[in-house]
Amino acid sequence: MQKMIVFDNVKKLLDGKTVLDLKELTIPKGALYGLIGANGAGKSTMLRLISGVYTADEGIVSVDGENILDNAKMKEKLFFVPDDPYFLPQATLNDMASFYQTYYRNFDYELYRQLCASFDLPIRDKIISYSKGMKRQAIILLALSTHPEYLLLDESFDGLDPVMRQKVRRILVDIAAQRNITVIISSHNLRELDELCDYVGVVYRGKLLYNIAMEELKKRIHKYQLAFSSPVTQEYFSRFSMLSCKIVGKFVTIVAKGEAEILEQKINMLKPLAMEKFPLTLEEIFIYEMEAKGYDYQNIFA
Repeated sequence: MQKMIVFDNVKKLLDGKTVLDLKELTIPKGALYGLIGANGAGKSTMLRLISGVYTADEGIVSVDGENILDNAKMKEKLFFVPDDPYFLPQATLNDMASFYQTYYRNFDYELYRQLCASFDLPIRDKIISYSKGMKRQAIILLALSTHPEYLLLDESFDGLDPVMRQKVRRILVDIAAQRNITVIISSHNLRELDELCDYVGVVYRGKLLYNIAMEELKKRIHKYQLAFSSPVTQEYFSRFSMLSCKIVGKFVTIVAKGEAEILEQKINMLKPLAMEKFPLTLEEIFIYEMEAKGYDYQNIFA
């Protein structure tokens, strides 16, 4: 059986209110999957359902075809890092490593020592004395050392300064690739996940609006700046699947959907004096996508 995470007609209620209503989602093995959405959108609920912290009120959440609830063997393959990670009172980093070794038989002490050296954390100091950023580094270090097949990170880059954030991202990507770890990262910040994830899902008010491969997403929306010999109007671009068109006299900036090769053929038929293509960030792509579908971008990602 191919290893993956599957949501099948899943509904979760908290205090009588539906906080997640997810018809179908499959996250393939080895994916770096970004869950995007505002605080309270349902991202954390999804991670808690996968990890077995929550039980679905309807439907099934399976990991490798199995229900993780009361399944110690499956739980050993998975590590969930919540938004507010727990550490034993008065514990040092070495104490926490010993603690997790009792639950994760594949705990990798060699990797643990390498990561301790890389992060340069005081391993004999009590974690309660760590800053928020140091605690983030500590739990990610411990999580990777358990040798998980599935790693769930809930807003886990919060509290890291920009330099350390880049370092953690690089280490995470390298180890995930080496060990074929499926990583799911939740965030309300699109910029944080750009160039990190190969799949992305957008959660809004408990529903999944998007589930798409990043490569596919970036292939289907393109931005061009054009210059013409004389002023043009919107009618010039009636054959395009337009998301945005800004005209200032002879100069035009367009954002359109479609294959780049076909779009550029259409543009060349208009005989511009110059054409230049510009890359779009993940945030820009979703601004155009959401506005085209009638959603308020600020509400979804605020």
